[in-house]
Amino acid sequence: MRVGLAALNIGLTLWLRETLPHRPPGLAPGALRAAVRRALNPLDLWARLRRHDDGSGRLRRLVLTQVAFTLCIGNYFYFVPYLSTGPLRMNARDISVFFMYFGVLSIAINYGFYTFLADRINQHKAIAFLGGLGIPLFVGYGVVGTSWVGVYAIATIDCLTISLVGGLLEGLLARLTTDTTRGEVFGLNQAIQGLASVATTLVYGALSLLDVRLPWAWFAGCLGVVVWLATRKERLSPVSA
Repeated sequence: MRVGLAALNIGLTLWLRETLPHRPPGLAPGALRAAVRRALNPLDLWARLRRHDDGSGRLRRLVLTQVAFTLCIGNYFYFVPYLSTGPLRMNARDISVFFMYFGVLSIAINYGFYTFLADRINQHKAIAFLGGLGIPLFVGYGVVGTSWVGVYAIATIDCLTISLVGGLLEGLLARLTTDTTRGEVFGLNQAIQGLASVATTLVYGALSLLDVRLPWAWFAGCLGVVVWLATRKERLSPVSA
């Protein structure tokens, strides 16, 4: 199925036309290398992002909150090795059933939440509240032991709490941008989140070599930072690059 989807993706890329009426000229090799270096320089990314802030620090604080959230949702990539090599010792079929349950439940809860509830609540407080509930869940994943009932119960509450935070953060970021700045701001944000994703993979990978339960403490700590940033009200001081 994965190979088939990859082939479909390549086929659609070759078949669908460019949406722009006139294709812009490509970058020269030197300019392309410079663009890649800028994309990998967090100080440069932060300086470019600061130019889009309105002076209140809200945009930068929100991006930092997303960085902390990206660090903690490395757990989704860690799930498979943890479920297979940890105390639960799930086989491929068991892991597939678990993720089908998690995925279907998450889709249903996200649809209901963002359709009927998200616009009617204080989203900053919701992020702090849901994140605060999620911290003991990460700890629970690490200490659940061999209880299948326990891990399914934690995953159910996970879908009701942690899994909702990402969408709320994206919505808040969209509100702080305009039609002219949204593309660049989201691009810069994705570049920063990409660096955070690589960093958290290295951290939880190193921790798992010591004990397969230790990465859950890392994820819980990062989620605690999300809660702290979501409740901050003071202005961020300017950061120069």
